[in-house]
Amino acid sequence: MGKPDNKRSVSDSELQEYLQKKGVSEIIVEIITGRSTFSSLEESVGISQTTLSRRLKEGIKLGILKETIYYDMGSDKQKVYELTDQYSDIESRSIFEETKSLLEEKKEIERKLDKQYNNISRIMMREPPVIDIKEDNPESEK
Repeated sequence: MGKPDNKRSVSDSELQEYLQKKGVSEIIVEIITGRSTFSSLEESVGISQTTLSRRLKEGIKLGILKETIYYDMGSDKQKVYELTDQYSDIESRSIFEETKSLLEEKKEIERKLDKQYNNISRIMMREPPVIDIKEDNPESEK
């Protein structure tokens, strides 16, 4: 049972404002590339459940996203998010694919940075840095 597409016309400024909100670009990229349940979006987008829920509701209200509810045999329901017909033919899907690739690279870089920060913390915990006043002020050596 899917909700009908919201045929509301979104102004360019509303669309731009929505797209600039935290997590929205990532959500759209994930929906386009096939991750469209709440749990898969939550896992891949990296924002809080509250923010994700808010962004999905905003997208539905603007008519950019639609939500379809599926029931499986065990009577569990699963919500699937898609772009509405009005936005499903986004001309430059390739830019979303490229964005997804860049986001994956960003996550990998952030993971590496976290590892480096942890290593720095470990080193500093064992040997606190020694600050040499002479090094900080070259004039004092004269």
